[in-house]
Amino acid sequence: MTAYQDGLSVASVMQSTSRKGNYLDNAMAESFFGTFKSEHFYLEEFSSIPPLREAIDAYIHY
Repeated sequence: MTAYQDGLSVASVMQSTSRKGNYLDNAMAESFFGTFKSEHFYLEEFSSIPPLREAIDAYIHY
């Protein structure tokens, strides 16, 4: 983990973290991606990024 954090520092990027033990900070995004993965990602095999992006876009607009 230190190498990752060092790489962020070199790139002048600040790591984003929530408060310790506060799992609700990201509940909406976790729910969305959990549902998406169970309905699409685990049921299909994407050969490249563009078809995956199209599936995500279609799912969001649904």
